Amino acid sequence: MTHSLCCAIASHRESSFLECGGDALQRGPFQLSIVILVVGTAFLGSLETAIPKGGLQGTRSQLFLSPMRIDATPLEGESWLNGTEMGDPQRDDLGDLDLGIEEPDPELDAIIEVGRRNLEWVRVVNRLRDRHQRLVLSSKQSQPANSMESPRRYNRATILEEYQVALSQMDPIQKENLLSSNLLPGALPIEDGTFLEGVKKIHRVYERATRWKFLSGEMDYLAERRRHDIRGYYYLNSEPDLAEKLKSLTLVRPEKRDELLQWLVQLCFSSRANETLCANELDDLVRGSRDLNEYFRQYVEVSKNLYRSFFTIGSPLPEVRWSQSGSLELLTVHFRHSGSPEIDEFLKVNVEDEWRGAGWAVKIEYVDSEDEKLPRVEFQPGVVPHVEGKYRNRIIMDANTSLDEYDTQWTIRHEFGHILGFPDCYLEYFDSEQGMMVYYQIDTNNIMCSRRGQLQPTHFEELQQAYPR
Repeated sequence: MTHSLCCAIASHRESSFLECGGDALQRGPFQLSIVILVVGTAFLGSLETAIPKGGLQGTRSQLFLSPMRIDATPLEGESWLNGTEMGDPQRDDLGDLDLGIEEPDPELDAIIEVGRRNLEWVRVVNRLRDRHQRLVLSSKQSQPANSMESPRRYNRATILEEYQVALSQMDPIQKENLLSSNLLPGALPIEDGTFLEGVKKIHRVYERATRWKFLSGEMDYLAERRRHDIRGYYYLNSEPDLAEKLKSLTLVRPEKRDELLQWLVQLCFSSRANETLCANELDDLVRGSRDLNEYFRQYVEVSKNLYRSFFTIGSPLPEVRWSQSGSLELLTVHFRHSGSPEIDEFLKVNVEDEWRGAGWAVKIEYVDSEDEKLPRVEFQPGVVPHVEGKYRNRIIMDANTSLDEYDTQWTIRHEFGHILGFPDCYLEYFDSEQGMMVYYQIDTNNIMCSRRGQLQPTHFEELQQAYPR
């Protein structure tokens, strides 16, 4: 989504497909429906880490956002997931989710309209300037990282608060022009630096408001998505001398012991249907001073498969294969014309610049065809960039953004990764206890995870395995 916020959403409908930076999910026996964002497409990659006082600070000991509930009665009909039944959490057909069918929200709608006018003002100014004097909102260096240690948390209330703060800090002349209905001046009444500072703050709020509206009707699905939080697995596998610590937990310092227990429950929760049962089982073992290595081994395989699924191509494009051109291996992808030569060139230049390496390259070729199975690009105002369609082949971009901006160029490169079959490698879910969306990037150097990221050697390795010669 624009911005990294691309999301892949799974549902119960089999006739449609939507992703915002990810593929869909294969449901297990619970018909689990999820969203993998990213903010893909990736829109949240551009969001700053904003953690309320007293909230999650990104430390490992605060992995769980709600306490372990070990006093609850086990539920009847508990189900289990294994590596096969769980399927790939990134992929599935889309369905009955109401994404894109947004309920009116006057306050957020007003923010989105101001955000649109904010970007329009930049365009008005830039039309009157030489290319080297134009205003630029984004760069690779300016992108924040939302790593597993420092996830971003936000909700409707934080968006409204941030909007008011942004307005209060804006130059009065700029604020007056922005909030009025008058024609926007092409000659700035204030210095460029001051103007850009205000523009960027409003733009961040615009992106968050757009995303919140895009997802707000599906909080139940996003709450279920917490089961795919892989931080427990990641931290346990990074822990030195893990086996020894799990064998003799009483010898581990209290702070580390609490961390290990939290990670173990998350590991189990990714495999079983009930977090309470995971906590109860672990509590019994701890009370009996038992070796916890068997608990770890019982659940680690599903989490390992879950982790790998964030980086694995699930559904390659049909009829696309490698060919040889001299010493260069080419992967040629045919696209339908967008109807705009400028947009066609924008896609081709950015994709071919990013998706290449030593001895190989992706090539974009346009064809005159109405074949619905061929990929295409569309620009629509005020959307969260994503990939959608029955054939997972329509890249939807925000028409309010400039093609010259780093964010927009990164986004089309990221979204093209979904066309090839790559999922998002960031996670976003709704913490129902805190009423907050939680978002983090698994690898901040990876283009499918973060706006700071770029193509990695592993992408080529995956393409080699997924596409025939």
